[in-house]
Formats: sequence, C-alpha cells, structure tokens
Amino acid sequence: MLNGIDKDEAKKRKLKTNGFANDIAVELILRGFNVPIVQNALTGSTTTKVYVSDPDKYAQTLDLLRAFVDIAEVIPGQNPYTGSDIAVIIGNDYLDKQ
Repeated sequence: MLNGIDKDEAKKRKLKTNGFANDIAVELILRGFNVPIVQNALTGSTTTKVYVSDPDKYAQTLDLLRAFVDIAEVIPGQNPYTGSDIAVIIGNDYLDKQ
C-alpha cells in the first residue's frame, strides 16, 4: 500500500497531508488482508492504481479492494515498488472521497 497523494493537492483541499495509505491498510488488515508494506510512493499519482502480477488469479482480491478504493487502473505484471504480487498506489482521486 503506497501513498501517491500529492501533499500540495491535499493542502489545497484543506485535508490532512499524510496517513491515507495507512488508514486504508488498517481497514484491509482488519478484514483479513495481508498488507506487509505501507509507505510513500516514489512519485505522486493523480489516480489510484493497482499493480498485480496476475489479474486473473487475483480477480476476487481486486473486487474486494474496490470496496475500499476506487481503482482507476489495473496494471498487470510485476510491480516496481515492493516485489509483491499486488501493490496499491493511492492517488489524488482518493481525496475526492474525503
């Protein structure tokens, strides 16, 4: 779970500037998800994306994730961030729900 929300964008909207990825990770963990890493993304992201090694294999997981975040893009293949099978990058579009 990576936070790609731009702090300046959050400030413009008068929202907190950190902790978004952690908030989602806590909710997922409480529901049985394994969330081994919560950190800032290397770059900002305007949209929420999911890198997934095998979208077909993880179709149910993706469906469950959509209950917590609006996923704008699913990117198949190895993710460049964690080496895990799935990486969620929370983007600025998540701020629209706040």
